[in-house]
Amino acid sequence: MIKVLWCSPHPNHYNNYLFEHLAQLDGVQLELAFFQKIIPKYPWQSDLALHIPTSFLKKRLGIDWGFLKGLIFMNRPSILIVAGWNEPTMIILLTVYSLLGRPFILWSDTPSTERPPSLRNWLRGQWLSFIFHRACRFFVTGKPGVKAARQIGVPPEKIVNFPFATNTAFFRPPAEHEKHKNPIRFIASGRLDLAHKGYDIAVKALALCHKQRPDLDFHFSIAGTGPDEKILRELIRENQLDNRVELKGWLEPHQLLEFYHSGHALLHPSHFDPFPNAVLEAMACGLPVIGSDKAGSVADRIQEGKNGLIHPDGDIEALCRKIIHFLDFPPEERKRWGQVARATALKWDINYHKKIFQEAVESCHES
Repeated sequence: MIKVLWCSPHPNHYNNYLFEHLAQLDGVQLELAFFQKIIPKYPWQSDLALHIPTSFLKKRLGIDWGFLKGLIFMNRPSILIVAGWNEPTMIILLTVYSLLGRPFILWSDTPSTERPPSLRNWLRGQWLSFIFHRACRFFVTGKPGVKAARQIGVPPEKIVNFPFATNTAFFRPPAEHEKHKNPIRFIASGRLDLAHKGYDIAVKALALCHKQRPDLDFHFSIAGTGPDEKILRELIRENQLDNRVELKGWLEPHQLLEFYHSGHALLHPSHFDPFPNAVLEAMACGLPVIGSDKAGSVADRIQEGKNGLIHPDGDIEALCRKIIHFLDFPPEERKRWGQVARATALKWDINYHKKIFQEAVESCHES
């Protein structure tokens, strides 16, 4: 039996789906440790409890000393997995595991490759190089993650493509839904943080589309909350899109399926998004995606002209052209793109993650 302890920042419905399935693998005993229970920017009301042994760090002066003592001196796991290496307890733990030659796996979405020159960042880089070379495997999300991992010095033979898992049985196309009717409905799901998600770019692009082609009939709904809600509402009013753009507010995971089913396509104009789950969920629901080239899952999963369209980050005119191109499609073409989007999602269902995970932990356990 391979005992795996997975350390992660906080519970969420994306990773909980993954954990529940990994815990069912033969020969694997999975336990979880979270850095904290919740974070304010994700106000989930849904039950995030797992049927897996779970603990939370109990910090004193920023560090859980008891957690460290237990892992280093007592019943340590066969394999340690750490998602997020900036937490102080994890920094100490990874350093000790590296020095003692104990097996561990790192998981990151798309690591940042840009750090301003400073002594602190140089020291950080030296430490990261130290643990990268001692890690058994380095999990990343998609092709952008693989590229970034290589850029920051992770040995190529250690890199494993291990993207976020999507529940393709829950996020599925509607059994019956008349999507051929106007208006064409664009949707988006994510935090109302314009510097991150770029929803202002979408609103401006839609305003430009309406100016250039007033005959086009469309609607745009955004699900989510965040610090820039007031700014976004003002922008919608300024562009006279009150009847065309709607802010839906926060939606719980179980409400997202109906929301995805209401749309014809997902707009995802983010300025930087390592591997957004909204793209994965929408594609699983059979939605084409019009997204930015700075969104990792867009760059990884969208095939231009087959299951979606990609626009340069921040380019309002380019996004407008993509939107008009999509709006001019006959219904049969939009439907075909949606079918390809669904087929793409199914290539990365939970069976892929179970296979890759089991191969990785068995290899690390044997080495």
